Amino acid sequence: MMDAAVTQEKIAAVTGFGYGTLEIGDYGLEEGEGGCSIINWLTFSVQIEGGYDL
Repeated sequence: MMDAAVTQEKIAAVTGFGYGTLEIGDYGLEEGEGGCSIINWLTFSVQIEGGYDL
């Protein structure tokens, strides 16, 4: 499993390339195992600025 913990080092590495926003519009959930919800569908928008300097 991938380590998804957010650290200051990971934030610094990402912000070196640019920045952006993710906005969740709406979503539909269903009951999963052990009380964890499952996302059935999701609408979102993303705005990204920056990137590699080529």
